[in-house]
Amino acid sequence: MTKKMKWFLVISVAFLFSGYLYSEENGLWAIEIENHYKIGKPQMKELNIKRETMNGKFVYRGNKPILILNKLKVEFTPKGAWTIRRVSYAGNEILSPTGAFGTVVSGWVDKDGVKHGWTGTGHGGEIVESLILMADAEKYVLIADKKEIGLKNGFEVIARKFSLEKRSELGPYIHEAILTFEGETIQEDFKFKVEGDDSTVNFIYAFMHCFTNFTDSWVTGLKDGIRKGKFKDDKSFTLQEDIRWAGIYSEKLETGIAYIYPEIYKGKNSFKNSFWNRAYDNKLYLMPLIPSGKGKHFGFQVTLWFCKVGEKDWHEKLEKILEKFNIKVEIPKNLGDDR
Repeated sequence: MTKKMKWFLVISVAFLFSGYLYSEENGLWAIEIENHYKIGKPQMKELNIKRETMNGKFVYRGNKPILILNKLKVEFTPKGAWTIRRVSYAGNEILSPTGAFGTVVSGWVDKDGVKHGWTGTGHGGEIVESLILMADAEKYVLIADKKEIGLKNGFEVIARKFSLEKRSELGPYIHEAILTFEGETIQEDFKFKVEGDDSTVNFIYAFMHCFTNFTDSWVTGLKDGIRKGKFKDDKSFTLQEDIRWAGIYSEKLETGIAYIYPEIYKGKNSFKNSFWNRAYDNKLYLMPLIPSGKGKHFGFQVTLWFCKVGEKDWHEKLEKILEKFNIKVEIPKNLGDDR
């Protein structure tokens, strides 16, 4: 090897090594490094780790299913019919395990004449027939024919988008619930079909969400205006309106949650959408008006969008999130709180 060839080799290696270090610090030359090191395991391993951090994971360990995606951490309760148990955002609990999530049925008499006060979620009585986990395009059957078949301790899946698709017997209804997790959002799509005698059903809570007591204020969009208020922690029920959207905010955590329906759902009686101002959480319910009679179908959807934002910018941030759902609104700066 000539002296010129040796110098050329040394300079080439130095150039590639400096490029690798530069990509590690700034990520600017990642494509170049990937092209040069297609078979170089140490370099490619590092690049793969960087890409993997963009993904989330669903983990099942010690009978505890947990999903981690971006800043969201979601815990589920198999005993509560695989409903949400707790949600943390950016390291802080924002939806608390102080109450149940999902759907419950009030007042139902089964085919054997047994009267049930409450059915569903933490109240029990909901029978999960099937459960499918979708992780990007991959399908994992976790429950089939009412039996767990894919849930082994240590089960773990990595993806960028997840959904849990559940079919269950919920009182007189066949219930199909799809929970989708993507980006900073949780989307809930609940469908119901009347299969049994629903004549004794008083009402259902289609959605329930327990916001931690770190949340201190709310604002909502009605058909003809906007209301806002503070959580009171006095066991009272507030709001009691048909709404298109709500914004829930925690000043301490600098975290906001946009709570958005695709339409205004007609509520039952005066309860409709209500906040229960409890000493240990602030719980939002939807009590919708529903059809009755065997064979009837109905359903509801909601999206929860989480964000980190300072108090002075919260309403502006909420307005921008609502725009993504074709909701154009300007929240008045001098809007007073409900009394």
